[in-house]
Amino acid sequence: DESEKKKKKPTDSQAFDPEKNTDDTDQGVKSDTESLEEKTKLKELAQDNEEMSGFYEKIRNKLYKSVGERNAQVSRFTKIPRANRVGSPVPWLFSRALTNTWRGVGTLQIRASAATAFFISILFWRGQDTQRRGQLLLGAWFLSTIFQGIFTINSTITLVPSEVPTLRREYYNGLYTVTEYLCARLSVAALIQTAAVFAYTLVFFPLIHRGGYGGNAQGEFLTAYLALLFLGLTANLLGVIIGSIAPNQTVATIAVSPVAVPPLMCAGYFFHKNDLTKNIQHVIYPFWYLSYIRYCFYIVVTAEFRHGTFAVCQTDEYCPFNSYVVDPTQPVKHDVVIREYLDIPEGTIIPYFYLVQLGFLVGCFLILIVSIKRITLRSD
Repeated sequence: DESEKKKKKPTDSQAFDPEKNTDDTDQGVKSDTESLEEKTKLKELAQDNEEMSGFYEKIRNKLYKSVGERNAQVSRFTKIPRANRVGSPVPWLFSRALTNTWRGVGTLQIRASAATAFFISILFWRGQDTQRRGQLLLGAWFLSTIFQGIFTINSTITLVPSEVPTLRREYYNGLYTVTEYLCARLSVAALIQTAAVFAYTLVFFPLIHRGGYGGNAQGEFLTAYLALLFLGLTANLLGVIIGSIAPNQTVATIAVSPVAVPPLMCAGYFFHKNDLTKNIQHVIYPFWYLSYIRYCFYIVVTAEFRHGTFAVCQTDEYCPFNSYVVDPTQPVKHDVVIREYLDIPEGTIIPYFYLVQLGFLVGCFLILIVSIKRITLRSD
């Protein structure tokens, strides 16, 4: 028994081995201590960063009243002097804007114009020159003006919001002025709009116009094309104005309806101002004269219906213009649509309304300059 107890009894070296017994505990203590020290250092660094950022923010608030003023002051030292610039920035701005637009809405706008013109033309294919078809032709031209006036706004409202960060950075660094930016940007927009309207008119006019390209068709084609082009350019500027005022693209998209619907309703197709009561006229008159769609619609209708006569309308047919003539048994002239049905002063439409459209273009351009300077480039 004693010999077995001696065998089982550990020796002194086996009973106490300080290195063997303390390795595990020392490693655990060391790892906990190191992690605690690292956390303490990270906390101190975070506190220092917060204190320094707060300190610098206080200094900035004392020096400048707003972020916009601070950017203006900083730009004084970082802006490239005009005398040190090599050439004008308009060419490279134009090249960049053309590339971005062509990759974005440029090709879409041209293709959509041609496709829409073909679709409307198929619906209102030219046939016999009857009064019924004359009224349908009014609807076709009205759809054309709606397309050029509304679709163009929707395709351009996102231009400025998508370029605001780049515009602010480059403007405050003195790379260009607002006028230079708008000259390049709007030149590209006008080029794309010209191509889109030409594609639309080239498809729409020969398919819908009475007699194709015969007679006075060349002059009427040019008249309609210029009216639709001025309308598209005006809508283009309105879309850019909405995009420059709106804080983001969502608000800009929502703002299209209140801007586009009143001119659409007062375009002269649904009613005439003289058909309304006196009280309603006072409310409608401002929208009536500010309707940029109405001026285009009146021009294209005048170009379409100022020549020729309708076929004699039989008693069993739909004759919407017979009530405006003395003898409905005789052929009715086309200009009854202009003078009587829509109450358009035919003699002053073509030269006068073109000038009005040019006035819309100039006014929208001036409003756009102010909106970008006062709203878009305001950093606070």
